[in-house]
Amino acid sequence: MNLPPAINDASVTLTFGAPHVYYGYCTVADVTFEFANASAYSKLDSSTVAQEITYAAQELQEVLATTYQMPYAGSDAGILLTLRNVNAKLAAANIAERYFQATVPNASAMAVELRDWAETMVASIQSGLAQWTPPYGDAIPAGEHPTTPRSALTLGSPNAGQQDRGAAPIFRIGGDMPYRPPGL
Repeated sequence: MNLPPAINDASVTLTFGAPHVYYGYCTVADVTFEFANASAYSKLDSSTVAQEITYAAQELQEVLATTYQMPYAGSDAGILLTLRNVNAKLAAANIAERYFQATVPNASAMAVELRDWAETMVASIQSGLAQWTPPYGDAIPAGEHPTTPRSALTLGSPNAGQQDRGAAPIFRIGGDMPYRPPGL
C-alpha cells in the first residue's frame, strides 16, 4: 500500500523517509488546533507531531482501503475535509495518550472523545452511511470485498449452538459467494 500524501515542512524530520517530509491528510497546525491547552501542547516539537500524523494517516488509510482506493487522490472538498478532521483527531488522541497520559492509560477524556469521533466517522464511511462515490464525491470504490468471517452468513450449518444438532438451517447462502460487491 502506498503512503498517504506527502507534506513538506522544513521544521520536521521523521525517524524514516526523506528529511523535511511527513505523510498524512492534515498538518501540524491542524493537530495543534485540537488541543485546548496550547501551553501543554507546545512542549512537543513538530517532528513528534508529524510522526504521529503519519502513523494515524497510515492507520486511517489501511482501514478505508477496504472500501475505497487509498491514498485518496481526488479533489472533493468534503472528502478532503473529512480525511483532515479524522487524521487530526486520531493524531491528537495518540499524542494525548502517549505523551500526556502515558503513566495512566485511558485517563485522557479528551483522547477518548477524539478517538470516538474519528472511529464513528470511519464506521459511517465503511458502512456506506457517508457516501464518497459519484454523485456524492469522487472517491474510487475498492474492488470486490471478501465476505468477512464475522458475517452471520458465514457461520457453519447447522448452528453448533442449537440443541437439535440434526435440524436443517432456516437460511442458506445460494451458490458460491466468496465475494460481495462494494457497499453491501
